[in-house]
Amino acid sequence: MAIITCPKCGKKISDKPVKCAFCGYKLVKTDAEKNSESTSYVFTFGWLNYILIGAGLLILALGYILLSGGGSDDPNVFNMEMFNSRRMVVAPLFIVLGLVVEICAIMIRPKDKAKQVENNDQQTLVDQK
Repeated sequence: MAIITCPKCGKKISDKPVKCAFCGYKLVKTDAEKNSESTSYVFTFGWLNYILIGAGLLILALGYILLSGGGSDDPNVFNMEMFNSRRMVVAPLFIVLGLVVEICAIMIRPKDKAKQVENNDQQTLVDQK
């Protein structure tokens, strides 16, 4: 429980009551007033996150494409093409790189989004008072 100052009469009161005990000033908004206000939404990802997610998916797809093939049509014939450097080194590197890009895309929080979240939190605190 916090002590706040009434905006109308300036006396110190608790933040719990609906109206000021001294002057009757309404402190808490009704449900109808809360629903009528426009709500601003802050999205988690920015445009940079979506670009990185797309790039990571393309890198992963390229890695899986490089990994494909190399088999033999005849099961009695062994094909050494299955163990070439493209399938053993390059394709796994692309897959790991794609996963790293995806993790970065999820973890990066743009600075403008951080400011929006901070402003939204401050507005929520003001609305609660």
